[in-house]
Amino acid sequence: MNNLKGKIERILSWAQNNNIQIFKGNLPEEKKAIEWNDNSEEGFSEFLDLIKKTAPKIIILSYDRYNSEFDDQDKLYLKNLDESDKIRANELCKLLKAHHNEIMAYEISFIQDSQLYTFHELAEFEIYWLELQELLENGKHNIYFDEEENKNVEVIAIARELAKNHLFQIAQNQNQRDYASNVFFQNVVGKKITNFRKKDIIETAQSIYKLEIEPKIEEELREKIENLIEKGLTKSKIAGQLKISINKLNNLIS
Repeated sequence: MNNLKGKIERILSWAQNNNIQIFKGNLPEEKKAIEWNDNSEEGFSEFLDLIKKTAPKIIILSYDRYNSEFDDQDKLYLKNLDESDKIRANELCKLLKAHHNEIMAYEISFIQDSQLYTFHELAEFEIYWLELQELLENGKHNIYFDEEENKNVEVIAIARELAKNHLFQIAQNQNQRDYASNVFFQNVVGKKITNFRKKDIIETAQSIYKLEIEPKIEEELREKIENLIEKGLTKSKIAGQLKISINKLNNLIS
């Protein structure tokens, strides 16, 4: 018999013998309680004596049973574990399966002068459950990072297309770039993108344009300018023909 089940039976019997009412329920997670710091057998008996001396009208008894069945979400987390974590998770599942439906933890509490006092105890096998929860968190993180990686790939792909967009390339300030980007998202992308993701795409597109596309465009312009200079055209005529400013022309050939 599970040792915590025996404890709960003792509590029920003790309460009946001492004419103390038990409320079977769960305390809210955000409860602020003073916890008994000795959950040994002696500490357990002392806490019951304290209840008896304090004489509350009601004590609260709550407990959790272990369920070895996994929901679909946990199964997904297990599936996405690294190989070594997956092996350990399978070992823990086998150990815990033997404790299916056993009481994993209980808590007995009472209120006196608006203060909550509580005693709780955990089953020995809970250490395996806690380790398994950590592994499930690892699986959850793996899924998150995989999703983020996929999102980043998508951001770069869309940003490359935006960086090639003529309206985006000729934008002179952030307001113009935002306008060009919104036109691009409406007419080209064709799917809903969150504002947070749009910001990533625009910033990535700016970097791609500055580092990859603009140098190539300027090199092509420089070659055209040099060819036109060799043909005897003046700088003003070259700038007019290429639709660039005299300052930009001078910067390109300096």
